[in-house]
Parts: sequence; C-alpha cells; structure tokens
Amino acid sequence: MSLVSTRSRRHLVLMVALTLVVGNAVGARADYLIADLSDHRIEITSGFTGAEVLLFGTREGDGDIVVVLRGPPEPLVVRRKSRTFGLWLNRDSMVFTDAPGYYAVAANRPLAEIAAPGLLEDLAIGFENLPLELYDSDNQAELATFRTALLRNMGKVGLYSGAIAQIRFVGSQLFRTTFELPANVPTGLYHADIFLIDNGALVSRRTTALQIRKSGFEAALSSFAQYQPLLYGLVAVVVALVAGWTAGMVFRKG
Repeated sequence: MSLVSTRSRRHLVLMVALTLVVGNAVGARADYLIADLSDHRIEITSGFTGAEVLLFGTREGDGDIVVVLRGPPEPLVVRRKSRTFGLWLNRDSMVFTDAPGYYAVAANRPLAEIAAPGLLEDLAIGFENLPLELYDSDNQAELATFRTALLRNMGKVGLYSGAIAQIRFVGSQLFRTTFELPANVPTGLYHADIFLIDNGALVSRRTTALQIRKSGFEAALSSFAQYQPLLYGLVAVVVALVAGWTAGMVFRKG
C-alpha cells in the first residue's frame, strides 16, 4: 500500500470519527464548529523539502468556513534601493516588528461573498487586513509602499500565499483544506484560526496549534550557534581555513 493512500485513509478515519463525536455532542451542547490538524508537529531535517498540512473539521448547520494559518511573529526588514552615482544601493528601510513568518488563508468561497470588510478587518482575515506594527511608529508616510513590498517579497519566497486556498466540503458537514509549507518555512509555533461565518456574522471560532522545529544535526548546529556564538564563529573560521588549505593542496598537486 502506498504512503499516499495510507495517509488518505487515516485522514478519512479521523474525519468519520470527528463526525461521530459531533453527532453525540450536539444534543448536549451547542458545538457549532470542530476542527483539527492532521499533524501538530513537523520536524525539519537535512532532507526536508517542504510539507503539506491537512486541516479538517465539521460544522453544525449552515455557514461559511474560513481558515487563517499564521507562523510565529518576527521582525522583518524591507529595504528600498535607489540609484546613487550610477549604482543601485539600499537607502531607505522600514522594520515591521511582529510580521508573521508565514501567512495563508483558505475559504470555501471568495471572502467578499462571506463577510463585510469590517468583519474581515476585525478578524485580520486577508492580506489587506494583516496587522503590521512598525518599529518606528512615526514613520507612517510611506507605510503602504513598504507594506506592499513586504507582501510581495514574502510571496516570492513562498511564505505568504496571495491566493485563497480552497476549502472543500464532504457532504454537508465535513470540510477539509491543505496548506503547502515551503522548505524555507521558519521554525516556531503556528496557529490555525478557524471561523464559521453565517449571513455575514461570526458564529463560532476555533484555534489549533502547529509546532515546527529542527531536529537531528540541524537542531544541534542551530542550538550551538545560538547559545555559543563566539565558539561557533571560531569553529566556522577554522573550518573555512582548513577547507581553503585543503583545496589549495589538491589544486597544487593537480
């Protein structure tokens, strides 16, 4: 049996079990929305080329489903080049202090058809509603320009997805969607916010977490560089000198 079919069967079993749980719970209390991730931890090793994360769940009654997956916040610098004496050099810059390291949205239909702009803004759904704080709060004049550049740059490396991923329903209650994580995805704690919106109003909201971390040699090297920066720098210099000396000896013999 192939790995793909095995994973698909496991996901189907989870979705069926989720339906049974909801069926038993609805009579006791108002559970409008239940959702979860197929994996809550992803290990980054030397052979890591990216990952696919499945989110599945069930709703009670009608309504649209919107999912926002965001990575850990981190400071991101956006620089603007300008022509100086015939050379293109970095001149202006802007620091966004808590921009998510990854951001993607999924929905079962276009966001404009699901809710009014005001609700989407309140829930921070969509790139235009992504809250981005500046390190220098007084530098607001060109915020829109640098904000657009940030979204464009992060989109080029696959960390921000401009396209809305499709949420598909299995029957009238079960739903599922997938998120593609690139090989350069940052480590840390991710949060998936799942919204049930009916007739333009928020009915229910759930949040589930995903941990992405390095393991094996990559984790040891990262920890060494973080907690022993001076020693790490010295080792790096020694390795570079040995590599250069070895290469010189090889070419000299050749």
